[in-house]
Amino acid sequence: MASFSGNDRTAARILDSCQRLGLSIPHDLAVLGAADDQLLCLSMRPGLSSVRVPWREVGRCAVRALEQRLDGRHPLPVKVSPLGIAVRPSTDILSAIDALAARALSWITMHAAEGINVADVIRHLDCRRSQLERHCFMAFGKGPLQAIRQARMDVATRLLRDTALPMSAVARSSGFSTMAAMRATFQSMMRMIPNTYRSMAAE
Repeated sequence: MASFSGNDRTAARILDSCQRLGLSIPHDLAVLGAADDQLLCLSMRPGLSSVRVPWREVGRCAVRALEQRLDGRHPLPVKVSPLGIAVRPSTDILSAIDALAARALSWITMHAAEGINVADVIRHLDCRRSQLERHCFMAFGKGPLQAIRQARMDVATRLLRDTALPMSAVARSSGFSTMAAMRATFQSMMRMIPNTYRSMAAE
């Protein structure tokens, strides 16, 4: 089971309540907040995972909506994509899932940037594809191919946030076959292109 709160303070209160009730986090309940208040999230035990929010972009959208209202227009709803999730122990479910799925996710996370595919995972684990698919879907709600894509995205978003590497180097270092493949994955999973993500993360 999992709990998602629209802000970190509510998520922190849920963490405290669960611990008072004797629930184990994340085994009994995974807890996720939003806004990534690092002072609060890192002070919790276990550390609180949180959605990274592009606040400057949210502010720009709010200002545009207000200007439209003042001009007598009705602003259309705007969707602002998050920058990702700051993963901390409150959602670390690896120790709570079955061994095969845990081994698969751990190996995928370590090797996603090397251009691996599902066949590589199967060879490493010495299992059947149907077995791997079943365990991954039961544990994560997604198959090994989706797990590989997500792991590559995690590497790419970190490089875009924390380095000044050119896009070609980011794609290569994240395990994408081409820049076009990375761009397509960003558009599919985050509804934005890598350049936009880097600009928003830098603000």
